[in-house]
Amino acid sequence: MININKTHETMLSIFDNIVQQQKDNQSYDPEFWTLFNKKIKEGGIEELSNQLIPIYDKYFTEKQLIKIIQFYESDIGKHVLSTKNQILEESMKVGEEWGADMGQEILAEIESLNDSLMQIEQYGCEKFRNGKFKMMLQDSTPIFFERNDSVQTEFYGETEYIFNIEWTGPCRYEMKDSESNGDNNLDIIVNIYKIEGDKYHYIARGRNNKLYDKSDITKIEYRVGKGDSHP
Repeated sequence: MININKTHETMLSIFDNIVQQQKDNQSYDPEFWTLFNKKIKEGGIEELSNQLIPIYDKYFTEKQLIKIIQFYESDIGKHVLSTKNQILEESMKVGEEWGADMGQEILAEIESLNDSLMQIEQYGCEKFRNGKFKMMLQDSTPIFFERNDSVQTEFYGETEYIFNIEWTGPCRYEMKDSESNGDNNLDIIVNIYKIEGDKYHYIARGRNNKLYDKSDITKIEYRVGKGDSHP
């Protein structure tokens, strides 16, 4: 049934598409895909097919498989087999285009949401202008910093970063690397859109771009300094 169903050809077509899409992937040496394709066509695909047999054995009886084979040997069954790869290839192209359109739609929705959060005018941020704070990066790495209204000193392991802070609204401020020498490309606009006790949620972006970053920052009581990674 696997042979008459042309499983080998279908898998080769899928792998060819994968190889073609991944050739520009810089994380692999180009030679990787050449050898990958070669090994598949030199027997790797048959080995994979043999590993499929227990799966078919699990879900089909012998009588069912015989009826499937009889169907594929009929005129309509042969037509199904002869057009299967073309349908698969064209369907994948349609799927790629649909996925790309969906991706653009989602990005537009996210950008609209971010723009809305950036415009929220919050109040009651006076307590966040001074003090010690903690925030978590996406990889769960903590960053500690101190702020005295106009200067923010961040401690990332043994590295220290200093930013000049300018409050442009009750809960809105701009950060500039103290060593940027007026380079506006390093300016960051931050808007606090939600407050929960000693924690505030913010959205930030570069002055000259719309690359957004969202997270939360908590005001803390313990000492922070260079080399600190925990209280």
